Amino acid sequence: MAETIFTWFLIVLLVLLAIASVKFIVTSCYQVYKKFLVTFGHKRGSLSKSIEV
Repeated sequence: MAETIFTWFLIVLLVLLAIASVKFIVTSCYQVYKKFLVTFGHKRGSLSKSIEV
């Protein structure tokens, strides 16, 4: 019984870690993307406006 609880605890921990990693990667990519938009978006102002809805 204890081994099952420990296994589930490990699984939940791994899932939480995976979610945290994905959130971190998505946030980093989004910040880089926004910097890219700010740098190169002046030529395409209408495009960046339509994306930031």
